[in-house]
Amino acid sequence: MSDLGLTSVSRAKCKFSALPNEGEWQSQKWSCAPSASVAAQQEGSAALTSIADILPHIIRSLTTTSEAGIHTAVSDHPPSSDLGCAINLLTQTKGLSMDDVMDLMDYLSSNPTEAVVFANFHGTEFRATWAWRKLSVICHGATSTTL
Repeated sequence: MSDLGLTSVSRAKCKFSALPNEGEWQSQKWSCAPSASVAAQQEGSAALTSIADILPHIIRSLTTTSEAGIHTAVSDHPPSSDLGCAINLLTQTKGLSMDDVMDLMDYLSSNPTEAVVFANFHGTEFRATWAWRKLSVICHGATSTTL
């Protein structure tokens, strides 16, 4: 009977492990506050995640606003100087190639009085005629007396 008594005692004993089971581990895991460095890392990680989530929306908003502002600035606010106005009108003159426009812009930059003349022409035909005459002088050395 003594063997039987030992068996019943051993059954009544609870086994205890140095490592808690999974449920106990979960409850003990947060029993202590995280260290300052761990808390800072967690806050930084959360902040970076938030920034990463919002950044595409900010970029899209800035890009859309910038493009709208560029189109508005060009069409609603003509340049205030005679040269700026002349260049704006020059880029709108029909029949000129990109090279023609660049040559004439260089010419107007070097000759501000010509920019005033060009900017004050009313009508596209006058501006186009002036542009072709100046191009012939610039490119071929023709003078107004030979035109």
